[in-house]
Amino acid sequence: MRICFVADMNSIHSRKFISYFPAHGHEVQVISTTPFRGDAYGGAEDSGTRGTLAEGAGGQEPRLQGEFFRGARVLNLPGRERPQGRVERRLRRAAIASAAPLPNLQLRCIRAGIARELDRERDARLRFYEKNRERVAEWVREFHPDLLQCLRLPVEGYLGACAQHPRTLHFCWGNDLTLYSSLYPAFGALTRDALRGAAGFLTDCHRDERLAFGWGLPRRTPTLVVPGSGGLELHEYDAHPMPGSDGAQARGESAATAADAHSRAVHARPHEASVTRERTVFLTLRGLGGRYTDNLPVVRAIPRLRELIGDDFALRFAGSFEPYGPLLLAEARKILAPRSRRGRKRDGDAERFFEFVGRVPHDRVEEMIRASDFVFSATYHDGTPNSMLETMAYGGIPLCGDLESIREWIDDGVNGYLFDMKDPNQIAATFARAVSERGRQAAFRERNRKLIAERADYSVCMAQVEQFYERVAGR
Repeated sequence: MRICFVADMNSIHSRKFISYFPAHGHEVQVISTTPFRGDAYGGAEDSGTRGTLAEGAGGQEPRLQGEFFRGARVLNLPGRERPQGRVERRLRRAAIASAAPLPNLQLRCIRAGIARELDRERDARLRFYEKNRERVAEWVREFHPDLLQCLRLPVEGYLGACAQHPRTLHFCWGNDLTLYSSLYPAFGALTRDALRGAAGFLTDCHRDERLAFGWGLPRRTPTLVVPGSGGLELHEYDAHPMPGSDGAQARGESAATAADAHSRAVHARPHEASVTRERTVFLTLRGLGGRYTDNLPVVRAIPRLRELIGDDFALRFAGSFEPYGPLLLAEARKILAPRSRRGRKRDGDAERFFEFVGRVPHDRVEEMIRASDFVFSATYHDGTPNSMLETMAYGGIPLCGDLESIREWIDDGVNGYLFDMKDPNQIAATFARAVSERGRQAAFRERNRKLIAERADYSVCMAQVEQFYERVAGR
């Protein structure tokens, strides 16, 4: 088949999904919504021209050229606008620092800056769509694909829908329907237009399969539920033994390697705690915050968690520190600072409960999981997170916000734990319960590995996708 993808090729999950098809004899073109440079990734080769139309030799028709990634031609759309400039970031930091003596004012200042940045990012996405929809349609027509597959709805699906290809498929990940389409009317309208014309629909959870029909997907449309990256290559996980039920392995060489690697990877800041291995560590791989991730309820759970398990624990955050790191620390200082005899709050030691390890390369995820006791995911909007599947495969114990899509994988107290994002006290109780039930972790790990093998094996899932494509293409 000739398959055209509209995808973010700087997403490792997109690359993993797409790479299956050239390896199985299909001709693949990718229109990347972020600038992709093939030589930055293993197995890629540079064709010399990036995302352009080149004149054919001897009066032949123009031919498409671009980067190549494992046999797939990649055409780059122009980069999106940066949501915030360097000068504005410096001004924001200065304002936050000046408001430090007044915690409530500092929090308002941080929140206002984040809100402005999120609004700019939303508007930039819409402008990116308007600017590039005709270009995408032209590139699709030039390639003449049997199938046009859009990975995610905003904005890849919106751009792909403009090509009006009769066999356009959409892949809904994570928060595409529950967040962007529901929160912003412009995104909602584009979602309806895209789904009405879909010849096939893929999603990473059964919940979104159900919701898509309410967003305009015709009832007769073929559907398939598979993980967003196509699943996990189980031979990579089978090569590593599972941690013991007492967590000893997670405290061994893997922990030391992860701690050393990531403590070198981040820029030193006065508030950064060193990565330790003596304390109970709750790790999150979902970043420090965002439109769908909210770690503030977990921070607010710290006082109650201290009462339940003591002070020997840390929340370890993987991801860019700004702009959400200052928000988490300001909230912690506000609720943890001790009071003087006159009732006024004094500076406390809130930072002791935080570890910021910076961005984590994907090849270090295993080490981070094994170097931690538990892996938590505090989100209001989610599908089937790839980080959750990796946690389950590597023997980590997942603690997740109680969402319908997450319950498709996690049974509370059976193979992980679920908590109410709206109740910090319940979050603390859930974290403490997980600590108290360490003796059950071996059973959790065994169940999770079976689930991954049954429902998230890359080779099995991608063969299902290939068969699905052939069905839609009428092969």
